[in-house]
Amino acid sequence: MIEGKSAVAVIGVGLIGGSLAWAFKNAGYHITGVSRPTTLARASEMKIIDRGFDYSEMRSALSGSDYIFISVSYTHLRAHETSLHLVCR
Repeated sequence: MIEGKSAVAVIGVGLIGGSLAWAFKNAGYHITGVSRPTTLARASEMKIIDRGFDYSEMRSALSGSDYIFISVSYTHLRAHETSLHLVCR
């Protein structure tokens, strides 16, 4: 929980993840996005996320999250499997 709000992390802030983040943001949740830098910049500009992290910073990104949603392709997830494994330990 961050600042009295439930915290949601969304891994992959593209079309589906961004829509999910936007819905939670409008419901009053604190949103952390994990995605590519260009995608994070756009999501931040649109005020969809409160903070953003690159995939390589996944451990820091997910710290303090009450809920985590994974919305990336299996292939993309496999590319960052080590980062996700470290977070889930």
